[in-house]
Amino acid sequence: MISVNGVGPQAGLALMQECKPQELVEAISSGDLRRLCKAQGIGKRTAERLAVELRASIAAFAGVDPAPSLAEGVSSEQMPASGADVEATLSMLGYDDLEIRRAIRAIAEGADGQPPAGDDQDAWLRGCLQWLSRESA
Repeated sequence: MISVNGVGPQAGLALMQECKPQELVEAISSGDLRRLCKAQGIGKRTAERLAVELRASIAAFAGVDPAPSLAEGVSSEQMPASGADVEATLSMLGYDDLEIRRAIRAIAEGADGQPPAGDDQDAWLRGCLQWLSRESA
């Protein structure tokens, strides 16, 4: 953990005290920033860095696929038939996989009220972009 910029021995120990090892692995691999931020000395940006930089290492160590579908946890009824197009568009705009995954989940859970209709790709893209712009502000 201390190989990540901004994470020293104290922050690493705080993470280990806050989470059980399996919970920490799950939080990093799934990008659960709330769980990571519970540790003293870990803010949102440090949690994001942990998730992005350690995800592949944790996946290799735990023996899981480091790149699950970006829309994992979102039912097929919720995503447009061309959900991969939404993911690809956001990726081409410079968003990383973790940000895209979080945006899709937030929109699917109704972060802006009602989730868009399953086949409305434009509404999904608009919702994700609005959510991402609020998160980065």
